[in-house]
Amino acid sequence: MNIPLFQNVFHLLNTPALCCRPWKFEHIAIGFMSLLLRDDHPLPSPAVLFFVKSLNHDSLLVRKVAISAVAGIMKQLKRPHRKVPVSPNTLCGMKELAGLIAGDRPDNQWLQYNSSSLPRTQQDWEGCTFVEKTHWGYYSWPQKLMMYAPSEEQPKQGLTREEMTEREQIIYDHFSDPGFINQLIEFLSLEDRKGKDKFSPRRFCLFKGLFRNFNDAFLPLLKPHMERLVADTHESKQRCVAEITSGLIRGSKHWSYGR
Repeated sequence: MNIPLFQNVFHLLNTPALCCRPWKFEHIAIGFMSLLLRDDHPLPSPAVLFFVKSLNHDSLLVRKVAISAVAGIMKQLKRPHRKVPVSPNTLCGMKELAGLIAGDRPDNQWLQYNSSSLPRTQQDWEGCTFVEKTHWGYYSWPQKLMMYAPSEEQPKQGLTREEMTEREQIIYDHFSDPGFINQLIEFLSLEDRKGKDKFSPRRFCLFKGLFRNFNDAFLPLLKPHMERLVADTHESKQRCVAEITSGLIRGSKHWSYGR
């Protein structure tokens, strides 16, 4: 990230002189600043605060840019999870099969869903080996299969506010505010283009990041809105709750069995 350039744009964006200019200059500055985001360089805390507040901006264009930016910030704040090598042959108790054989095989039976052997306890859950890539094991196995290590070797879940970084605290404080959530859901459930509303991957990534980084901390505030939206037959309401629900499903990948 070009830090001096980013700081200059951010400074201009927050000066009264720019605020008095036509809205198009503000849009250009915000769009330019969002293009400078990088996954490998954390955004300064004041910029995180700016983008989070912009989620409830009056301008639709600014809100769209803020959604993408905050989703990117969530990725920056993602805590790395440890992976360990796993042998598929050891898991299935068989020798490696010769050649490529597509479909169901004895060496990928352990990977397939089986309703009769679902984990019912914490111990069963910890003993499961989950493969998140749908293509692994269909034809063959990778030369080095890496899986997530047990939960006790992973970053702590359910951090308190005091344990969070300054950037995380900014996001936590805003999404813990009922007024902020009410306004956000109101904007997200509006019809974008009549008759052409589509599922938004950007909004999905926003909620995925929220549920991944903060677990179920915001679920008590979001759940009433989700229940209200799912009962509404309007297309925009259904689209909004689908984006939140899909983000919840994907973001809960590392949640503990108790959650």
